[in-house]
Amino acid sequence: HKGMEKGTYASYVESVKERLISAMLSERFQVHIQDPESPFTMYAGGNIGDFIGDLKAASLIAIPKTERFKDALETLLVEGYRAKKHGFTEGELERAKMQAMSFYESAYKDRENVKSADYAREFYQYFYDGTAAPGIEIELAVVKEIFPKITLEHVNEMIDKYIRDKAVVITISAPEKDDVIVPSEKEVLAVFNKVKNMDIAAIEDIAADQPLMTNLPKPGKVVSEDVMDDVNVEEWTLSNGAKVLLKKTDFKEDEILFRAYSPGGYSLAPKDIYHSASNASSIVDAAGISEFDTPTLQKMLSGKDLSISPYIGELTEGFQGSSSPDDLETFMQLLHLYFTNPRKDAKSFEAFKQRMQQSIVNMKKNPGSALNDTISTVLNQYHYTSQPLEVEDLSKINLEAAYKFYTDRFADAGDFTFVFVGNIDKDKMKNMVEQYIASLPSKDRKESWKDLGIRTPKGKINKEVKKGIEPKSTVRLIITGTAPYSQDEDFAIRSMVEVLRIRLREVIREDKGGVYGIGAFGRLEKYPYDNYSLWVYFGTAPDKVDDLVQTTKDILNEVKKGNFDKSYVDKVKQIMKNERETSLKENRYWLENIYQYSWKGLDIEDIKDYDEKIESIDKEMIVNAAKKYIDMNNFKEFILNPEG
Repeated sequence: HKGMEKGTYASYVESVKERLISAMLSERFQVHIQDPESPFTMYAGGNIGDFIGDLKAASLIAIPKTERFKDALETLLVEGYRAKKHGFTEGELERAKMQAMSFYESAYKDRENVKSADYAREFYQYFYDGTAAPGIEIELAVVKEIFPKITLEHVNEMIDKYIRDKAVVITISAPEKDDVIVPSEKEVLAVFNKVKNMDIAAIEDIAADQPLMTNLPKPGKVVSEDVMDDVNVEEWTLSNGAKVLLKKTDFKEDEILFRAYSPGGYSLAPKDIYHSASNASSIVDAAGISEFDTPTLQKMLSGKDLSISPYIGELTEGFQGSSSPDDLETFMQLLHLYFTNPRKDAKSFEAFKQRMQQSIVNMKKNPGSALNDTISTVLNQYHYTSQPLEVEDLSKINLEAAYKFYTDRFADAGDFTFVFVGNIDKDKMKNMVEQYIASLPSKDRKESWKDLGIRTPKGKINKEVKKGIEPKSTVRLIITGTAPYSQDEDFAIRSMVEVLRIRLREVIREDKGGVYGIGAFGRLEKYPYDNYSLWVYFGTAPDKVDDLVQTTKDILNEVKKGNFDKSYVDKVKQIMKNERETSLKENRYWLENIYQYSWKGLDIEDIKDYDEKIESIDKEMIVNAAKKYIDMNNFKEFILNPEG
């Protein structure tokens, strides 16, 4: 379809209509994704927008189940033609408008905190293809003006124009394998002609305007407050025993980030339910919440700027999420319901397993996954928790066992710590915390995680993985060992790694030209036992692997012996100062640090001392850390090479 001239008011109105239609199409496809009988696996969606040059196109895209190409194509086309023949509903349009308006309003609230990269992208589009760049103030004003004028008739006329019987291109991309049967051109055209002439019923849009909670819980209390003035962090103790850590910032007007944790995780699960326990949070998350399945919940949350997901890791269980200040109460209600009323749904469970099966099949074809699986199993000495998930393992995941384990891990909120960082109104937050967190059940359980006894093997290891046909090798060089955890030692190893990064980049990337990029990281871990790991990673041509691995060893020994100029220490200090300056203005940085300090039992106020730590870096610190942690007797090589 020929597009309108860009940069005009009329073309902007058209682009807004396209955005609304794309959102409505995608909402319809989400219902299919949740259905275990669907021919789709992990994705299906539709959109209208720019194609090539000044052309526009409607696109319907899906990842089909391997044996159901024709079914997936038919379902895609049915939804496209359903929209063409019957249009959308008032409820769908209203939700799409709410969702879009939430985006524009959030961008407007954060207009003073736009990053340079975002401006650069907008300027590029303006000069490259004429896309208007009036600024969010004008965009929001225009959207508020035109939204009431965009009627159901307008969007239905547009979708009727875009979904048609000519100028249609159908593509199928699939691996060349004997067990993958791709339909022929004749079969594809037969499906298309079948749908084109099909009698398709209109969609029945279920209303989703009911509240998440009909009865609010009896609120608890904040029983004590402590202020850490040096870092502007408050700690509240609640009547149910839970802790809340919060930091108010002004970095982003429309953002509150969240994390919560409790010790335990799937380390407490018996071996025979490991697969159920380790997938329990994902199973519950996929089911929806309370009496609302996922498609209904998504409709109910249209226009809300929030996200929240439970997790169960090896040592902890908890939540991660975010919310705008305006949507904080909805966020808190979801958090409360994930504790008190998680949803058990057999239909979504079957769909979850089918998505997992397709994911496993796809991962098995990925050479990088083969390398990562090898590293995980070897470094964890083939412990059952480190084994890659196989298709046959899906039969070991039981809905009842998963749900039971989930409800047990979240039965006691008293040992949880909740962390909030962002644009927080303290009085409003206290009301929300007392209403929805202090009211959570508490059993006064005294428990922790369990050490499963997994230890990295000592000595040298050399493993080669052969997978894929691309003439490229991936290299992972790892040094592991045990060492007492301390903040100072963790800082020392990270500082040493910065010197290592610079030398690796100079020698291997710039001098030898052997890689496009090379990286390194190192860290000390406190749980489940004191240990450290140092990684160097890069990709290169197969015939250069041996030389570059040896060069990496030479550089490691060079740093260990102190054979580098003091100027590298100055470079490291400047790098860390620059990163610190930027990080201090990021909510994500504060959330992660407050969480880490709390989880490790450290003094959160020590965050303020980081600048002094940077100033304390000298060559002696770097060399001492290198001598301590670069143990070539525990050097492990993992190389991914192409087959053949």
